Amino acid sequence: MHSGCLELADELGPDFVVPALILRFIAGLQFHCERYPLHVPAPSSRRNLSGIIAYVGAVRHGFPADTEHDSITQAGHVVKQSHIFPVIAGETPFLTRIQQLHNRGNNALRALTAAEIEQLERQSNVCSNWNAVRVRANFDPARVHQNYFAGRVVLGAFDATAESPHSGVVASTLINCEVGDNAVIHRCPLITGYVIADGALVWASSLVFRGRSCFGNGVQISAGIETGGRDIALLAELDMPTVEEVLGNRADHALQNAYRQAAERYSTACSAESGCVEAGARIENSRRVENSWIGAGSHICGAERISNCSVLSSADEPTHIGGGAIVEESLVQHGARVDSQAIVQRSLIMEYATVERQAKVKQSVIGPNAVLGEGEISASCVGPFTGMQHQSLLIAAFWPTGRGILGSGANVGSNHTSRVPDQEIWPAEGMFFGLDCVIKFPAEYRSAAYSIVASGVTTLPQRVSFPFSLIVEPHEVIEGVSPSFNRLIPAWGLRRNPYALLRNQLKYQRRNRARRHRFDFGFLRDDIVAMMTEAVRRLESITSPQRYYLEEQIEGIGANVVFEKDRVEAIKTYGYFIDYAHCLERARQMQQRLVRDAEPILPQDLADRDLLLRLSRMNVDFEQAVTAARERDSARGSRIIGDYSLTHPCLEDDDVVRHCAAETKRRNAEIAELLRYLDNSRS
Repeated sequence: MHSGCLELADELGPDFVVPALILRFIAGLQFHCERYPLHVPAPSSRRNLSGIIAYVGAVRHGFPADTEHDSITQAGHVVKQSHIFPVIAGETPFLTRIQQLHNRGNNALRALTAAEIEQLERQSNVCSNWNAVRVRANFDPARVHQNYFAGRVVLGAFDATAESPHSGVVASTLINCEVGDNAVIHRCPLITGYVIADGALVWASSLVFRGRSCFGNGVQISAGIETGGRDIALLAELDMPTVEEVLGNRADHALQNAYRQAAERYSTACSAESGCVEAGARIENSRRVENSWIGAGSHICGAERISNCSVLSSADEPTHIGGGAIVEESLVQHGARVDSQAIVQRSLIMEYATVERQAKVKQSVIGPNAVLGEGEISASCVGPFTGMQHQSLLIAAFWPTGRGILGSGANVGSNHTSRVPDQEIWPAEGMFFGLDCVIKFPAEYRSAAYSIVASGVTTLPQRVSFPFSLIVEPHEVIEGVSPSFNRLIPAWGLRRNPYALLRNQLKYQRRNRARRHRFDFGFLRDDIVAMMTEAVRRLESITSPQRYYLEEQIEGIGANVVFEKDRVEAIKTYGYFIDYAHCLERARQMQQRLVRDAEPILPQDLADRDLLLRLSRMNVDFEQAVTAARERDSARGSRIIGDYSLTHPCLEDDDVVRHCAAETKRRNAEIAELLRYLDNSRS
């Protein structure tokens, strides 16, 4: 692998500033790369950083949306790499289109004839200088009425095609702009400095471009600390693994310098003297679109303001902005949606994320498939699938793994010490912040994946390192313990709430539409199993049991108390699921090697027959635990609500319960097949 790095460095050439960085960074990822090899494309040019940050920024994001895989775990099988595509200066799709804008020629243009000028004036068109107007060879003035033209104006050919039955320019003011073939420009108060591509539609909207613009690329934000310290230059084609590497590796000065230089090259390549509305885009009833790039197929309807933005889009991945939304100095990727009076400022909204219902996003990076409504996010990096609702608040969060929930009124924003607002929080993957909880900073939960902070809980500044935990009020006074401390129940999610874990996994699988990021949706992945293994080690470090423990006795408890009974249960639960993950992975390997690839049976395979039998029982146990968690809800609801059973589906019809039962049946059928295969080999 290292020899491959050297060859890459040689090809980049001596004028390239980052070979040492690349070699060191890839060597640092050697553990991941040896297990999950990255197919690195050869550099297409000695002059750019095409793809380098992308392929060395590989972390945590596994399976593509169309991959079939086990719904509980891919332990040892996670593909930890980002989608390989060039995100830094080079021949990226977006930069290529900008270059095409720069290189557009005038060869196919001609001046207006005297007869065309006369007809245009009869149709109530006014122009200060008709000699400055250029048209396509087959231009017909019949579909140009009641307009004012000034400066250099280019008009395409308009005819009543099926795709653009209303093509033409009507009742609009055009200054120094170009209109492509069969575009629709109707009742626009002002369009100046824009190129409107073929088939685009601009209706009752104002588009203004002045000076030069990089369309929001290169905007510097601090995503993680409000006062600065986790700075990053935003680029339209960034992916979350790259953002995580840049924000999370501040001590790696070579990486930071390389990214800074690459970002400068990228934003410089974005610089243009005109805006663009690409082919097939629709802008309707939008008050002002200023110094922005509007991608192909995008739909801008009723937007209040779009200023200094890049809106990436395509016909099969349309991006939507509308409903009174304000988007300023921001980058919006394919398939994303900003509407219903949402406000986005100096931010990157990644593919298929949604910002809606008056949500506010400022100086933040929002990951793919996130859904943010009615809350506020500021100075944060928020990972994929994160949900936010009902006036919740998130400030100064470094949360690249995402997949969490901020409940109604959750206050995850206590970043001000009364002196400086410079504190931060690192939530874990899948964290759930309950209704009206208050999270005081600084806080670090990175090793507490899929933990829950219960409703109404106030947490002190702390580091918690126990996955699948529940943090609740203690409901009792403990002598010698601060009344501000909460009760921490490690492994509670696995033991008492597997239904929620499986439901979230299914929800994210179904919601995922991202094409440039890959995910492993399992919650028993290698990295999370490692968290559990480390948690067991710390819990088992107690040699003299006592009624409760604090941070001084067990590292990673934080400003909480862990009771002895919870410690003992956690050790059992973690151990059980570590074993479960191991058995699932071993069965997957055997299924792949023996059944699918028809490789010879090894002695270890025969020795693992008991493991397969144990796994079959564990699959059934997990299904029963999922069902029991849901049964508790039904039993409680029926005791309190008289017609609960009439208004809620029975367990047999519950989507998650049915899915779990089907998965258990499938996995155990595969185990039975493996057992028959092993038994037949003995005869």
